[in-house]
Amino acid sequence: MNDLAATSLPAWLQPSQQEIGELKSKQALSHALLLMGKDGGGQHLLATQLAYDLLCDQKHLAKACGECHSCRLNQSATHPDYHFLDGREGVIKVDQIRQIIAKVATSPQVSHAKVVILAQASSMNINAANAVLKALEEPPSGTFFILTADASSQLLPTVRSRCLLINLPEPSSEQSDHWLEQLELEDDVTDIRWVTQQPFTLFQLAKSGKSLLYKDIPNNLAQYLKGEMSADLVLSKLDAKNSADFLTAFSAIFHQSIYYSTGAQVPNQAHIQVCMDVLLSRLGIHKLMDCFARLQDLNNKTHKTNLNLQIQLKSELIYWLS
Repeated sequence: MNDLAATSLPAWLQPSQQEIGELKSKQALSHALLLMGKDGGGQHLLATQLAYDLLCDQKHLAKACGECHSCRLNQSATHPDYHFLDGREGVIKVDQIRQIIAKVATSPQVSHAKVVILAQASSMNINAANAVLKALEEPPSGTFFILTADASSQLLPTVRSRCLLINLPEPSSEQSDHWLEQLELEDDVTDIRWVTQQPFTLFQLAKSGKSLLYKDIPNNLAQYLKGEMSADLVLSKLDAKNSADFLTAFSAIFHQSIYYSTGAQVPNQAHIQVCMDVLLSRLGIHKLMDCFARLQDLNNKTHKTNLNLQIQLKSELIYWLS
């Protein structure tokens, strides 16, 4: 998120900012917001911008002025009344929630308000969720909670019911492309939309350099299925740090191939056309669906157990040709 802190809010998120800003300027905003949208659609950046808006010293403005003391502190990421817990990388535990609540139990240090962002709030364990619920029921004075999530069913219904739900729209292809073009990325990621069409996910793949890995996989996989490349060579760049990316890429290709088999057009079809044709002719639709289900099951297990994903992926490749 820090890489994007200085960028303007994308067009598809601006109406939501405006809606919330109008409530803020009228002092009619709920103390808890739940930003709901597809992962990679920008809800975390919107949460950050809303926090800046709420902490701005100009309380009557719908958006942050960008010039006051609080805005300058936010721009330098040093505002003491801004609190952030990131559930995108792991479980949010109850001790983390308690520490945050203890910090906001006192008066604001600089601003007229305090803001707590819980990114990917569905990552809270049950004890953490119950601690948040108590805080939402009896919020500390002047404190705003901003939760983000991509699947509301994973949140406790009681937590959802205490929040003002903001359903975020998905960007059009044109909006997404325009936003990515403004970032002037070194790598063009528009040809890996078969992996995801969510612009913030594409941005992260470009920044991490992993987009190049995704670009190579369809051709390598097609060669493997035709007997022109070994499984070891397909996985030659596989390591502990990118094994999840290989699993994501394989799952995306199988998913798009199933979709393609119905006669539908898929994103970046030309880039993965050969791979999809080979998959369908070599495996057939029934085994293709079986293999996709195995990949989905493998993905679920990686979040619950300490599997050696490198060994598991090689086993899957061997199974495809068995």
